[in-house]
Amino acid sequence: MRFTAPAGLCLLSLCLTGCNLDIDIIGQGRIYSSDQTIDCTQDCRYSSYNDIRYVTLQGEAAEGQRFLGMLSREISGTMVTTARVPYGLTFRQPAPWEWGSRRMISTQVTAIFHPQADIVVAAGTEQTICALTPTNNLRCWGSDIERYQALDNVSALFASRETLCAETNAQLQCWNTGYPDPWALPDTLGSARQMVFVVGRLCVLHETVSGNQVHCFNREGQEEPQVPPLYNPTTLSKVRDTVCAEDDTGTVCWGEELIPRS
Repeated sequence: MRFTAPAGLCLLSLCLTGCNLDIDIIGQGRIYSSDQTIDCTQDCRYSSYNDIRYVTLQGEAAEGQRFLGMLSREISGTMVTTARVPYGLTFRQPAPWEWGSRRMISTQVTAIFHPQADIVVAAGTEQTICALTPTNNLRCWGSDIERYQALDNVSALFASRETLCAETNAQLQCWNTGYPDPWALPDTLGSARQMVFVVGRLCVLHETVSGNQVHCFNREGQEEPQVPPLYNPTTLSKVRDTVCAEDDTGTVCWGEELIPRS
């Protein structure tokens, strides 16, 4: 295909902005690909002008650091430490009424490393990763970080693919990715010990003056589903849409499509 000067300049501009893999590195560590074509210890860019390339990225933390994961719109999952991402440019044969057609993929990846000594626990959604520090504050990266880093006296941190929860001043607060308002949770849950997320709901194992209890809530703060009687639950787990608690009476499970059993 032959280009005039303006068209060629336009194509060059598109390639510069739309054919790249941009890797931003926060902290100290190395991001590299399994095929050894990519190796970065600081912010870097790789371009492909002839085809769409797929590379599998991995991370290696420097001494004293911990690799918390990668954030990108091309990556699905929480605190992903190995990811296959695309970038590049391809042409297809144009239709008779077209002068040309191209497919471009540009991928932005942010790799997060943080000092291990500054991490009590880490958790993340698809778009945000947070670390609870020894000073009971949150250090977060990604979207909506202002609301998390504004919290103080944080004692616990939990997350699922879409929801991040922090216990602060003995009150549990949860936000969904992309929603400005927090979950409408009661402020009388006590200290949260464990949490599981299932089908837009969360179940919390928490301490009370009368022993451990489990409650499940939806985003509106309504208890759903109802939890069967438990006497001394110690751990929570889930399998698909079913939540189970280890109790003095044995393993008790419940869920939307499951009749409570023990």
